[in-house]
Amino acid sequence: METTGTAPPAASFVQEVPVSDDEAYADLFAAQSGDRRLVAGAIDAQLTLDGRYVVDWSSTLQPTRRGDEPVYLAVGPRSAEDGVAWYAVDTDGSILVATADRTVYDCVIAPGSCTELSRLSGDGGDPEFIGVDM
Repeated sequence: METTGTAPPAASFVQEVPVSDDEAYADLFAAQSGDRRLVAGAIDAQLTLDGRYVVDWSSTLQPTRRGDEPVYLAVGPRSAEDGVAWYAVDTDGSILVATADRTVYDCVIAPGSCTELSRLSGDGGDPEFIGVDM
């Protein structure tokens, strides 16, 4: 088969989007990728298993869809400025929260209620969850 030196035509979904315009980029990505879409968040943020909320250093779970309301977990600081806690998305879809007093809670996303599981032993280091760096 013979090839020519011409480049193939550019894909129809390639568009220039300003890097600072996260919403425009997310809309473009969503339009081109079916059910997948880009969600803005910090580098160490996590998504809930259903992809509806961003878990990021506070007990306020921010929605990934415009128009949805945030979820406020019953324990932990409302923002990173209010104090520190550690978060992980559990395999059942709930959110694990370890507060600064080393108490671990299991929180249901809707309605945000939490059940105390236990207290962490030891007196050194951060009570981070295995495999989660936040």
